[in-house]
Amino acid sequence: MQMRFSPTGLGLILTFVVIIGSVLSLAVLKSQGANAEIVTDAAAESNGQ
Repeated sequence: MQMRFSPTGLGLILTFVVIIGSVLSLAVLKSQGANAEIVTDAAAESNGQ
């Protein structure tokens, strides 16, 4: 039972790690893109003034 369950548990853990990692990477990319847009917008507004 334990021998047969451990590979399944490892598979689930690896799957969760991959999903969480991809979600975190997407969130970081989106936050960086939003920050870049905010910076460019602020620069454009300051230049406009």
